[in-house]
Amino acid sequence: NMCPVFWVHIIPEGVEYIDENAFNFNHHKQTIKQIIFPSSLKKLHMALSLEIA
Repeated sequence: NMCPVFWVHIIPEGVEYIDENAFNFNHHKQTIKQIIFPSSLKKLHMALSLEIA
């Protein structure tokens, strides 16, 4: 049971979800994190909030 992988871009306003296939990683590599969490979007949002707190 694999957890999905979310690529996120940490921005001043919060978190911007990223389509890794259409993203320039080199340009924003300092603010990108790969976050692996359960598939629940609510849990993901909570986890991201903790991640950037």
